[in-house]
Amino acid sequence: MPAVLDEESIYQDIRTGRFDFADFGSCEGGSIDYCSRRFNAPRGLGIDILESEVEKMRASGFDALCADITKFDCPTASFRFVSMMDFLEHLPDFDVVREIVAGAKRIARDFLFIRHPSFEDEHYLNAVGLKQFWTDWPGPGGHTAKLTVADFTALFDSLGFNQYKIHFRSPALDSNDSVILPIDAPPNQHHYSSEAHGPKPFVKFPRPLFGQIDFFVAVRPIRQQEWSQIILPFD
Repeated sequence: MPAVLDEESIYQDIRTGRFDFADFGSCEGGSIDYCSRRFNAPRGLGIDILESEVEKMRASGFDALCADITKFDCPTASFRFVSMMDFLEHLPDFDVVREIVAGAKRIARDFLFIRHPSFEDEHYLNAVGLKQFWTDWPGPGGHTAKLTVADFTALFDSLGFNQYKIHFRSPALDSNDSVILPIDAPPNQHHYSSEAHGPKPFVKFPRPLFGQIDFFVAVRPIRQQEWSQIILPFD
């Protein structure tokens, strides 16, 4: 892996279009590695507001900047694509999400890739005494922008996107799935443990309840053959 660039060199490489993609809210850099492999994009730039996370990325060999995404400024179409994996849900509200996605549209040449936890079935699960563990992570740092597919499609339409694909991931068929907790489990939890969370009712779901949703959003008209490669299943 090449030596990690300093900040001045990173901005120079942004200006000259040498990065394949920008990854918003990168944390420790796992999303950079994932997108590099998924989209055959060797050079990714991680951007995170926390200096501690940027230091972790650099220690792992990733190029990274400490920046507030809402204020991040670079030339239009600087990157082939922008990725936002498990990031938008941490923003304060829908208006900030819209601002971020609009900014990503400006600096991407080809497409956006968004991975978002599913909040589609929160009300149904609550009604049967259950919840997915990520649905009650309060802020700060929690899940404060709990957008649904309908919210995203409305957002895409408002920003003029007319070519996008939605993939649903990680289906749970019944309440035995480890992402399902009893509704009275404390907030800020992860996968189910009987010791930590107590018993939970068994419920067979009327349809699969998905855990994550991937959105592929073209920022320019993309021919079908190229688009098919971008949205190709991967994991």
